[in-house]
Parts: sequence; structure tokens; C-alpha cells
Amino acid sequence: MKQLALKEGNIVIVGQFDKSFENKDYEVHFNTETGVEVLKGKDGKDPFKTELPLLFDVGIMGYCLNSCPFCYQGNKTEPHMTLENFKIIIDQVKHHTNQVALGGRGDPNLHPQFKEIVEYSRNNGVVPNYTTSGINLTSEQIEISKLCGAVAVSQIFSEQNIKIKVRRKKNGRTNL
Repeated sequence: MKQLALKEGNIVIVGQFDKSFENKDYEVHFNTETGVEVLKGKDGKDPFKTELPLLFDVGIMGYCLNSCPFCYQGNKTEPHMTLENFKIIIDQVKHHTNQVALGGRGDPNLHPQFKEIVEYSRNNGVVPNYTTSGINLTSEQIEISKLCGAVAVSQIFSEQNIKIKVRRKKNGRTNL
């Protein structure tokens, strides 16, 4: 981590960043632990016109088991993305991209190589994020998710399920 003090007019941003990129038009500083990201344009340039997106979506899932009626992905069945193809994408963007939203048709945490995908992304300085339905979320998936920057659960649970989950947390159990 390096400490930086970035000044823009009367505003000074002081922070610790472990990932930085700079070119003639802009500079980007990112903390992979906290998610703090600072963009600064140079010579009046728009800092949001970066060469590559700082956050992008990768559809790692080819199909879903849930058949939710509101889902915009549809119920088409295709193979899941391979770990090798995911690595190729991360290798191409890791110097400019700070975060990847894992998605596709279905819960990313059900990908057969979910752990490897999350670890590869994190080990290359790209913070993984994902949304899941939360259906049948396992203790192992919860542990893997701790390597992610953000995890959203879209499933609307019944009141009874919520009470069971809260009770489990109160008893010191983490397996939701």
C-alpha cells in the first residue's frame, strides 16, 4: 500500500492505494481492500473516459436452476464459462480494471470453479463481486464470498426463513 495525497483545486484526498494506473489523460488509484477508487483527469480531460472500464461484467454462468419468472436472462441453456477463458479475460484487463461483476444465467456461486474464479480475480488485483438468489447458499460459498468486494442476495425469503437465519446467527453458526 502506498499513501497518496491527491489535490484537485481546494479538495485533497488522502488515502492508501495498492493499485494505480496513469496515462496522459487520467490517473486511477484503487484500494483492493476497501474499494475506495479515485479518478483524476489531467489537463481538463474527463476521468470517466478510460481506455477500459474500471468495473465490468463477465457472464460466467450459462444456465440457471431457479426459473424465476422475473429474470431478464431467460432460461436458455449454454455451457458455463471455463476457468481458462475467465483467466484470459482477467489477464487482458487487470492493469486497467479494478472490479469484475460475476454474472450470467444463474447464481455465480454455483459455478463448478467458483472458488478458482474468485481467487484468480483477487490474486490479479481485480476485486470480484456478484449477485446470487441465495437459494441453498452453502457455508463454503459464504467463505469464498469473503474474498469478494460485494455480494448481493436477490432472493425474497419468506418471513420464516429469515427468522431461521437470524436464529442461526445468534447461536454462533454462520451456515445460512
